[in-house]
Amino acid sequence: MRQTILIRLFSVSLLAAAIAGCGNDAKEQRVPSDVPDSIDVVTEGAGDPPPPAVGLTLPAPTDGVAVLAGTSIPVMLSNPSAQTVSARLSADVQANGAFASVDLGTFDLSPGAILEVPASMRELGIDLDTLETPAGIGFRLLTEDSTGEAIDGLALATMYLHRDGDSVVLYDRGTLIDRYNGGDLTGTFSEPGGVDPFPGAIKIAAGSGGGAPDPNVPPPVLTSGEQTICIHWQYESRGHNAGETYYSKAEPMAAFGVRVAVQSTSGTTSHLANRNNGCLSVPVPDGLFKVIVHAHAVVGNGHDIVVRAFELEDDSLENSNLPDSLERSWVFKAVTGPDPVHIYVPADASSTMMAFGTFSAASLDALVPVTNASPKLDIRLVATRDNSESSTGSIYIAPSQRDIKFLYGHEVGHWYGNNSTFGTGSAYQWSSDDPDCASNDPDPDYHAHDHLLRGTEVHGAAFKEGLAHALSTFVWNGVAASQPRFRYYKDLDDLDAYNDLQADYYRVDMAAKTDGPDTLGGVRAWRSAKCSASDDPHDKVSVELDWARFFVNYVDPSTNALYGPAPTFAQLVQLLQAARAYQGEVNTNAIYVYDIYPILIDEISDETLGQLQYVDRFKTLAEIYDITNP
Repeated sequence: MRQTILIRLFSVSLLAAAIAGCGNDAKEQRVPSDVPDSIDVVTEGAGDPPPPAVGLTLPAPTDGVAVLAGTSIPVMLSNPSAQTVSARLSADVQANGAFASVDLGTFDLSPGAILEVPASMRELGIDLDTLETPAGIGFRLLTEDSTGEAIDGLALATMYLHRDGDSVVLYDRGTLIDRYNGGDLTGTFSEPGGVDPFPGAIKIAAGSGGGAPDPNVPPPVLTSGEQTICIHWQYESRGHNAGETYYSKAEPMAAFGVRVAVQSTSGTTSHLANRNNGCLSVPVPDGLFKVIVHAHAVVGNGHDIVVRAFELEDDSLENSNLPDSLERSWVFKAVTGPDPVHIYVPADASSTMMAFGTFSAASLDALVPVTNASPKLDIRLVATRDNSESSTGSIYIAPSQRDIKFLYGHEVGHWYGNNSTFGTGSAYQWSSDDPDCASNDPDPDYHAHDHLLRGTEVHGAAFKEGLAHALSTFVWNGVAASQPRFRYYKDLDDLDAYNDLQADYYRVDMAAKTDGPDTLGGVRAWRSAKCSASDDPHDKVSVELDWARFFVNYVDPSTNALYGPAPTFAQLVQLLQAARAYQGEVNTNAIYVYDIYPILIDEISDETLGQLQYVDRFKTLAEIYDITNP
């Protein structure tokens, strides 16, 4: 049997009338005649007769509709069925840096009833007079039938309040973000690191929403005689909106190549969703069916990169082949119909790892396919970790960093280098005593330690980390972005030398085509501009930031007139593979650690590589971005 949760959106005229007529008590009324068609979200119930259909309705969030202090938001509950139901209404509220869950009461809905529940600003804990950042409100409705049995389903609707001049107005999430990005709204916009105005706790939950396809992939095509299902990842994100190209607003992401099982009266079948749009079309008998989504996907040019996500307590399984049984899975219920069924996986650790991991791996592989046959990318969130790192088969995510997409691009960048046979350099770091160029854990014995974006390190280490920063930039901006941006992912609140980076939301201008003092992320050629002479006995040092900018600009064709023709990303990979092969030939780690730049020059100058036309460009940019320090 089926239960339909109806989410109806009122018109603007109804909103104004509803706000003006709000009282302190719930009022029962009939459905207005001008309510537009509803959005149906279908879930499965149990037993006969069919359970009641329960509706949760909010006024349509529309530009320019003012909300006055002391007024209420009219929340409409509906029960168009022939049975009485008990409905519990609550709201998740994020406002002025605080989060609260508010119980708005439990109401008995008689057959055919419409009940208006005025949710006052005071009851929701929102002071409109002091509203500094957008307030998000997610209304939830849980219902029970007349026997007290919970009805399987959750109705959800969200709205946002924002101060616009002297008024507080309602917006939907997309309009609010678009107006901020367009510069139409003034006032404080709190970025992650402060208060995220679009917290995961009040995003549209699984199964709801209007079924809009992912904004970065083509829409699905319904196959005759089959049901089309499209899977979307929702995810936790505080590393977005740094100026990147892809998913800058934390939009739901198509679940590229995700493994799903479809269960119906005819049995259970297993499938991989399309690797470009996260959709699949399968024959399903009319009626109810289930979709089981696994934290497992197969992506890549050759459909051979297996990406899996795991949430682990410790590293005891670090060297083990993790079984699929440890993967997270999500179960959804739907009903067949002429339109595609859109499933939005709720935001949590595993959905976040799958979203960022699959997109990063697929993006880099689309540029140049990985060399290793059937590579595996296991993404492991390890509860006991306080840092993230990568290996050939896995990346390890610290819980404190699990929601930063540029970190995933960085760690998957290391993984990509290892699986594309050019490696990523030495793990040996050294840090200057100069505060502007030190790590947050300087070690006088020059042992490996935590490294930072603008810290001086031996060439191999700075090369390794700077390259991974560049690869992350390519993931989230593309290779030839007009304004490539990178968001640094380490928490540096306790380091005064990084106050400027914190003030700029940790954003880094990777083009840095001028050497002015106000460049996002720090002045161009950081080492020569900021770092005092090294006292390291090896004194062959450079900076991650300088290497990252070098790589991004080296493949940027927009600067061809200045520096000569730019190589493709594939040619950059070819050069790095040649340098890696040379390092293996000489069989001495000291060469690769301390003299990576001379190796690169030797290889690009070798006519057998076929890249002599890029030598001048390589040398010029190396000087500009200061990676040649002997």
